[in-house]
Amino acid sequence: VDPGFLQAIFDVSSLDQLDLVAAEAVIGTRGDPVSNKVGHILAQVRRERPVPHLPVNVMRQGDQHKEMKFFASLIEDRTIGLQ
Repeated sequence: VDPGFLQAIFDVSSLDQLDLVAAEAVIGTRGDPVSNKVGHILAQVRRERPVPHLPVNVMRQGDQHKEMKFFASLIEDRTIGLQ
């Protein structure tokens, strides 16, 4: 991940410094334009899709358990018009 992106969104320069549990709460709160844009996108998606919404999960590459869980939860969207 680009260190500039991590700095803008989470105020860290590497994933090793990121608190994965608190990561979602930081998005959109830093005052950085990129952080604000990502925060607004998340807020809009959540407005359009009422509760319950899934939390944002940040994970490190190589975490086998989390990666398996992530890939198992992916589904193919067969909505007409989106293909």
